[in-house]
Amino acid sequence: MIKNKNHPQSYGNIGLCYAHLGQKEQALAALDKALEIDPTYEPAIVNRIAIDENLEEGKKIEQSKFQSIEYYKDYPLKKKSLVQSIFQKLGITSNEDQMWHNKVIGYFAYLSKYEVFCDGDACVIAGSEQKMKEYLSKMSRKDVSNHTIKKTKFGEIMTGISYGTAYCFDEEAYNEFYPLGRKEGLNIGPQDFSKKTPTGMHFVRIQKLSVND
Repeated sequence: MIKNKNHPQSYGNIGLCYAHLGQKEQALAALDKALEIDPTYEPAIVNRIAIDENLEEGKKIEQSKFQSIEYYKDYPLKKKSLVQSIFQKLGITSNEDQMWHNKVIGYFAYLSKYEVFCDGDACVIAGSEQKMKEYLSKMSRKDVSNHTIKKTKFGEIMTGISYGTAYCFDEEAYNEFYPLGRKEGLNIGPQDFSKKTPTGMHFVRIQKLSVND
């Protein structure tokens, strides 16, 4: 029984227990719960990948697939990534980049390849499709139904930033983006969304690895 239901390590440990019993479905559910509480909790990310890729329902998984450490005490002090360390030990070189870069951050909208919905010169990234529709309704001169709304991933945004593209994030999308951005070396952190952009929206603008309110 978990006394603190907002403790990701507890759910992570439960996931490992289920994995050792060969109960893949329950193991993944427990690790998903850990990541729901803390999406950046690296042991759960790593172990979920190991279980999903290596465990067959009803068969126990090898202990060598896991890494057990006191994450919050050890790795922050070493200033190194647990994900990177474990994947190196397992001989995996590409999964970490794929894992971060494929994470969905939010939604963007466009009318055509050359006409993306922006706040000023910055592409708007909304935390949900519904929020994007609300922003389009308030800010766009063209009918909302004429726009295509699509998910955008962390890697896509980072590629844009590397080329100098400016982005405006709403609070929900930014809170998904900045923890991963920091892992990639961006000097960003929590922001005050009470301020408004010149168009009256509560966005935070990011361009060329800097943050401007």
